[in-house]
Amino acid sequence: MRDKSDFIEIATITKPVGLRGEFKVLSFTRSPQELERYRSFYMFRTDGSVNEYRLDRFRMQSNSAVLKFSGIDRREEVELLQGENLHIHTDQLPILEEDEYRICDLIGLTVISDQGDELGSVVDVMELSGNDIYVVKGRDGELLIPAISDVILNIDLDKRLITVHLIEGLKGLTNSTE
Repeated sequence: MRDKSDFIEIATITKPVGLRGEFKVLSFTRSPQELERYRSFYMFRTDGSVNEYRLDRFRMQSNSAVLKFSGIDRREEVELLQGENLHIHTDQLPILEEDEYRICDLIGLTVISDQGDELGSVVDVMELSGNDIYVVKGRDGELLIPAISDVILNIDLDKRLITVHLIEGLKGLTNSTE
């Protein structure tokens, strides 16, 4: 069996489209159009097996991605896959620039201040137009940390650690939507 940690969940099959094996997906990428770049998708079945599917066709319908896999040719076959999560192998991901990180790599990292205080761990990343916000959950609650160079001093994926400088006013910035 393949190690699930080598894969990233990228979409969920939502419903069949037509009669010839096409289906809509809910994409977890920034744009559903990004799914077109991947040629292989994987599904982890409840019995522990992993099935690989090759992309046969891709098109956009309104704002939704419509996919067709080779060998899936009937609506009834798609209906059996509704709700299944699609994964890609991490080898298929685009190469990042220096100081770029994937959200899935940031989730779970421990966050410490440059004073040595442990603030908690990253539980979410809010993608905003100006900059991302790291949602850090610790013993004192939630802290919202902007992903800007004045605040994020170092991200060490090997040590699973983010070092931050808490600028004035930041320590009281919490996520009040919960």
